Amino acid sequence: MSWDGPVVDTHFHLDIINRGYDAVRRFREAGGTHLVLVHKPLFTPLPSSGEEFQRRFGETLKMAQEVERMLEGVWVVLGIHPVVAVKLRKELGTERAISLLEEGVKALGQAIEEGGGRVVAVGEVGRPHFPVDEATQEVTDHLFGLQTDLARERGLPLVLHTEGWPSKKDIFTLLKGFLEGRDFPASRAVKHFSGGKAVGEALREGFRVSVVAREKDVKRALIESPGGEFMLESDYLDDLQRPDKVIPPDQIPRLVRELFERGTFTQENLQRVMVDLPREVYGLHLD
Repeated sequence: MSWDGPVVDTHFHLDIINRGYDAVRRFREAGGTHLVLVHKPLFTPLPSSGEEFQRRFGETLKMAQEVERMLEGVWVVLGIHPVVAVKLRKELGTERAISLLEEGVKALGQAIEEGGGRVVAVGEVGRPHFPVDEATQEVTDHLFGLQTDLARERGLPLVLHTEGWPSKKDIFTLLKGFLEGRDFPASRAVKHFSGGKAVGEALREGFRVSVVAREKDVKRALIESPGGEFMLESDYLDDLQRPDKVIPPDQIPRLVRELFERGTFTQENLQRVMVDLPREVYGLHLD
């Protein structure tokens, strides 16, 4: 028996100057049908104005239009990555970095308007995944708060980039408290790049999760959640210096097919992973 439903990668980066659309073709040729294209942060050069943020968001939206010709469906996640805030604060100082990031969030709001129904979440947003000093953390938290407020106002979920668990044991409690302080429920936030026991920890705190589709991580996720309360992502970076990282663009279609044929995935839990959760979280109608 083979899986005849949709195959969606819910976290896929694209860079037109690297593999670009060739990566999408690999995904399609392996059996992929739908993509969630996540805005790729560019650190060199850093954005220097609100207009530059706007231009880069626009490039992601334009790429999605092209990808739509290649697949059954494509949607977009737009946001300002927390590491952009770290680098801007180092380069410009606290006051100028905050001012520029606030311009960036205004540009983000405009880009969401321009994207219409194609933009299904705000992300990646959150906290740097490495230790930073207190002043830098305050800048990243300020940006996180602004983008959380924007997502709430627009009725969009968040895609979270943060420290991992268990390296930071209290991360889900910390995140939940931060979001509650902004009147934003954990159930509207996706902890991306999840795996292992972190899947269970995140689900227990009420978060949604997206698991990097390595076989061992998918099997562990099914131990934590046999019903399949998670989505799958490649977190494909489209970086020629790190080819096929985080995992190759064709891995989700291949792995889904293999695990379904072996019985690791069932019709019921794969329906949750590939159809029900993308609809519940992002509003994607795939069936």
